[in-house]
Amino acid sequence: MTTDMKVSIIVVNFNGARHTLACVASIRAFAPSCEHEIIVVDNKSSNEERDELVRHLPDCTILFSGTNLGFGGANNLGAKHAQGEFLFFLNNDTLLTTDTLSRLVDELDRNHTIGILGPALQNADGTFQMSFGLFPSLISEWQTKRLGKRFNHRNINVKEVVEDWMHEWITGAALMIRKECFDRLGGFDPSYFMYFEDVDLCYRAYQFGCGIGYDADCSLVHLGGMSYSSGESVVQSEYRRSQLRFYDKFRFRPERLLLRVYLFLEALLGLFRSGKQTAAAVIGLVFKYHGK
Repeated sequence: MTTDMKVSIIVVNFNGARHTLACVASIRAFAPSCEHEIIVVDNKSSNEERDELVRHLPDCTILFSGTNLGFGGANNLGAKHAQGEFLFFLNNDTLLTTDTLSRLVDELDRNHTIGILGPALQNADGTFQMSFGLFPSLISEWQTKRLGKRFNHRNINVKEVVEDWMHEWITGAALMIRKECFDRLGGFDPSYFMYFEDVDLCYRAYQFGCGIGYDADCSLVHLGGMSYSSGESVVQSEYRRSQLRFYDKFRFRPERLLLRVYLFLEALLGLFRSGKQTAAAVIGLVFKYHGK
C-alpha cells in the first residue's frame, strides 16, 4: 500500500486533555510544510477526558485503548494506524514554537544513515533540557548525572558541551523514526510501562545498524512532570523496574548484580527515611528477574 503521507504525529493522552489540546494547537500553529496526520491515543482516561478530545479534535485520528497500555504500548497502537513514512512520537506536554517537524523530515531525507532523530528540548523558561545520553551502564549513568549538574552552572557553553557528548539514545518525548525501521524493530517493548522504552528502542536500532541523530539547532518546549500525577512513589518504582529490565536484557551479569546491590542498599536507607513505601517496592524489584 502506497501513501503520500510524509509524517504521522503520535500523541498519547492519559487524563491530560488540557495539555494534549495545547500540544495539538501548537502543531497547527506551526504546521509542517510536508503532508502530515495527527493521531491521538487515549490511554483509558476518564469519560470526561475522552469526550473533550472528541469534541475539540474532530480532524485528528483518535484511538481509545481498552486499558492503560503504558507509554510504549500506546505509541505502538498509534503506529499501527499510521500512514506516514516517518513517525514522530510527541509527548502531550510539549509545545512546538517553530516548524520543527519539517526540519527533522528534511534531515532524514538528506541523511539515510540516520533512522532515529530528535530535536533539542527546552524547559518552559527557555533553558536547556537533557533529552539524550549514552546507553545505560553503571559508568555512563554516573557520567550523565555529572553532565546534568554541569548545566546547572552559569556561564557554561551548553551547545559546546552538547556537541561533544555522544547521542546514543534520544528521549521518546520528541522522537522521529522511519516507519520502516520502527516496524522492523517491532516497535517499543511494551513490557516497559514507562521509562527506558525509548532507550531500549534506540539500543535495538543501534544493534540493527540504524543511526541515531540529534539536531541541536531546532527545538521545542517540553513542560515535563506529567507522569508525576500518578504519585512520586509509583513513578520511582516504575523507573527502577524499567531500569532493571534494561540491564537484565542488555548488560552483563556482574553489572546487573552491582546495580542490584546499589539499589538494595539505597532502599535500606530509604526504610529509615520518609520513603518507606518506595523503598519496600524497590527491594521487591531487586529480587526479581526482568529480562527477555
